[in-house]
Amino acid sequence: MHNPPPQPRTRFAVLIVSFNSRDDLPRLLDSLAGCGAEPIILVDNASTDDSAELVRQRYPHVELFQQDENRGFAAGNNVGYAHLRARWPDVPYVALLNPDTVVEPGALGAMADHLDTHPHVACVQPKILMHPDTRRINTAGNWSHYLGFGGVTGCDEPDDGRFDEPRAIDFASGAAMMLRIAAVEPVGLFDDAFFMYLEDAELSWKLRLTGHEGVSLRPALVRPR
Repeated sequence: MHNPPPQPRTRFAVLIVSFNSRDDLPRLLDSLAGCGAEPIILVDNASTDDSAELVRQRYPHVELFQQDENRGFAAGNNVGYAHLRARWPDVPYVALLNPDTVVEPGALGAMADHLDTHPHVACVQPKILMHPDTRRINTAGNWSHYLGFGGVTGCDEPDDGRFDEPRAIDFASGAAMMLRIAAVEPVGLFDDAFFMYLEDAELSWKLRLTGHEGVSLRPALVRPR
């Protein structure tokens, strides 16, 4: 009797936090078809627009968590991340995506490839483009001011190739990033107190303080404006 061939290990998971995003979710979830993500976890922050029901009916493969209140982006991601770690402890990477992003074919795989070959890198952010004018940039990676706030590189500038090569960044945008779970575990994911905004900057600084880097690279995602 022949033993069945070993199943390939899941390379990465996807985690999405949603609040009243019914109009955006189909575009994102459809774009994830065939991307290789397993699982896809969606945390619904007590939406009132039937977002959760849409996901339940049209995307039964998505792991859906319905919150009884809007706990914010940071805490919502922490809920999904805890579930991922408990149920899929061997997944090495997780991509965090906003519900208003669209994944271009091969983008997530290319981000995982970079993490595979650069063990000192803890997180990767793709070049994020505007929508519907994808000739313009939303962010090519964020920078930190010494007073603690952050800025966006390339916002509303033409996508003319200036940001096509991988480059070190101060912090990755929470709208779309892929994280090395082994680097996140010692410091934790987000601080619930941030609710939303700058939770990504705080996480990136925690990772940098442990000797890791963040990188922005070419694989592009689209983010409606």
